[in-house]
Amino acid sequence: MARPGLPPADPSPQGERRLALRDDLAALYGLFTAPQAAAQLEEQELRQLVHRALADLTPDELRVVELRYQHKRSPGQVASRLGMAPRRLRALETQALRKIRAHLQAWKDGS
Repeated sequence: MARPGLPPADPSPQGERRLALRDDLAALYGLFTAPQAAAQLEEQELRQLVHRALADLTPDELRVVELRYQHKRSPGQVASRLGMAPRRLRALETQALRKIRAHLQAWKDGS
């Protein structure tokens, strides 16, 4: 049974019915866009992955990463602002980056 405004369903080789989308109709509905769509989708997926990775950080690790990479502060500035020794700052930054890399590597490996 066809729905109004949608193309008729085509039978698949296994006898199942699936929706056949013409490129122009799919573009009209926003289901198929320019070749950049795949890149945009991957970029969005990576942003979500980084967001999840950041959510796994401790509050101290998150603050260090935020100040170092989002606000582009030097290690000395961050240590001073957070009132911690430079050695502690380096340890927190190293732990945080290791956690983020682990998330990215798992995604890359398909896990």
